[in-house]
Amino acid sequence: MVIKMRKLGVLMHHSDRDSFLSKLQSLGLVHVTLSSNENAAVLEALMEERRLYIKAAASLASKTSKANTSVPVLSAAKALELFIASEKKLTLIEQQDGKLKKEREALLPWGNFDPALIAKLAKNGTFVRLFETAPKSFDALDLKGKAVEIISRDGQRVLFALVELGEMTPMPIEPVRLPDKSLVAVETEIKQLMTEKESIEKELINLTASLPVIKKVISELDEKIDLESVKGGLTPSVEGKILHLNGFYPAENEDSVRSFLAGHSAYFTIEDPVEGDPVPVALRNNPLVKLFEPITKIFALPDYFEFDPTPFFAPFFTLFVGLCLGDIGYGTILLIVSALLVKKGAPSVKPIAMLVMVLAVSTIFGGFLLNSFFGHTVFSGTNVTGGYFDIGNKVLYYAPLSSDGKDFPAMRFAMMLGFIQVLFAMLLKGILRIQTKGFVFGLQSFSYMFLVIGGLIWGAHANPLNLGIAQFTVGPLNVGALLYAPGALAGQIIMFAGIAIFLVFNNPDKPFITRFFGLSIWEMYNFITGILGDILSYLRLFALGLAGGLLGNAFNYIAFMLVTNADGSMNYVSPMMVFTIIILLVGHSLNLALSMIGSFVHPLRLTFVEFYKNIEFKGGGTAYKPFATTKLRENN
Repeated sequence: MVIKMRKLGVLMHHSDRDSFLSKLQSLGLVHVTLSSNENAAVLEALMEERRLYIKAAASLASKTSKANTSVPVLSAAKALELFIASEKKLTLIEQQDGKLKKEREALLPWGNFDPALIAKLAKNGTFVRLFETAPKSFDALDLKGKAVEIISRDGQRVLFALVELGEMTPMPIEPVRLPDKSLVAVETEIKQLMTEKESIEKELINLTASLPVIKKVISELDEKIDLESVKGGLTPSVEGKILHLNGFYPAENEDSVRSFLAGHSAYFTIEDPVEGDPVPVALRNNPLVKLFEPITKIFALPDYFEFDPTPFFAPFFTLFVGLCLGDIGYGTILLIVSALLVKKGAPSVKPIAMLVMVLAVSTIFGGFLLNSFFGHTVFSGTNVTGGYFDIGNKVLYYAPLSSDGKDFPAMRFAMMLGFIQVLFAMLLKGILRIQTKGFVFGLQSFSYMFLVIGGLIWGAHANPLNLGIAQFTVGPLNVGALLYAPGALAGQIIMFAGIAIFLVFNNPDKPFITRFFGLSIWEMYNFITGILGDILSYLRLFALGLAGGLLGNAFNYIAFMLVTNADGSMNYVSPMMVFTIIILLVGHSLNLALSMIGSFVHPLRLTFVEFYKNIEFKGGGTAYKPFATTKLRENN
């Protein structure tokens, strides 16, 4: 539900600005809309300072497990100064370390020698040059009568040294240029850098004692930034002596806001928002539906003047995820992991973990419908056919959507869900149009519903194109019989009533002749092609569930094939059982990961494309963010 807002306008004298805004921030209820920003320089400085403290806090937080409680707590400014200095030293060390490691890599193939000695020999007329070349090129060189020492040789390259007296003869290959340091000297420098790095790391660990004061300063900076933003965003008039503030607050807090304003010498107006106002959006739902609000925000918050779609798509989204993942074993794993996170995880993780718990229960339910436990058929054996368990004259439907390889009830179930959600979206669109534009604007959406429902009832009797609508079943549910029951005449009446309403009331803001003879054809074409595409999109629910089950079953087959005897029996004490377990663990982990991605992304698509399109969801709402102190914001 979108919380109802009230629009606030305040006129104040410029001398009252600081006092008024400070107390308004302590009230923490009004979302202030900013028209400009005249404090850009001040804000930029504050935000840069905040960025540095945030960086320091994030870095130090990762070292708290090694913290030394006996070190003194420094001021935030001093701690930041030391942190920045240490970071600069570490950056320089990393650069030097990278350079030295490249030098070591170049020297390692040649072993340890003193480059200064080679330079000294050169001054006395003895030249030592180092070369690297391919084996074929080396064998082709004319090295007769020359002092050559092969350092190393393999199939890729030959490293050799050439020693000459008096003068250097030309060579067809260039000599290798190595660092002017010995290998031992380079490794010594690397060790010294590591020692220096460890010392700096200890200094940073000692700074973790000052982490609480750093976090406190970050909160204070957040408040200052908000305050300066509002100060610079007030609209001046009367040569800057009068300042104008606009904002919004929840209507339920009317008394608190009026009581606050009554204590100040400021003129104010309070009214209901109108179309065009930048009204912020705050959502309020019951605890279960609230878990799905992050999914709503992935796309966009609703516009203030439309309804919150969260409670309407949440049941469908839950069922869709369960069908896509559709495995009792996978659902059980997700349920256990999410339950542990709810119990022991960080507060920020718990809402997501609770959402995963709900989706895990749906996955287990989907596993029962699809007859899958880690890709293996659960309900099979004597008196069990396709998930139906016969006990005398009783039939228990354990897995009504399971497949026998020829019949796929899950495919028909996915299409049926598509029809249900699309029809539900049309109903919501009609209601929203009536609420926002008027009764006649909602009739076009209702006419589409009549066309679909009436067409299906008529089709169950007429059997067009031999579609067999009357024989349409989903497991134990005989949908076709339900559609056949009303009678062909009832279907025709509903369908033609839908056509008549559509012809008369489509686009009611346009002239009657235009919409009756022109727009109606285009609108009907878009509706027919659109609904067919929408319904077919829901087949992805069946396809993903089938793919995950088949892949899981394939891993089972490969794994147990290793311990299957020639007669088909299983040898569970075979040494190959180790590899069977490894294949099962790796295979199902991979399948679960892939299935989780698909079972989240594709229900999102069905929600954001098919469902949102059919309810004409606009979105684009701005989140309600009251001008408040950090403490108030955290409490809310």
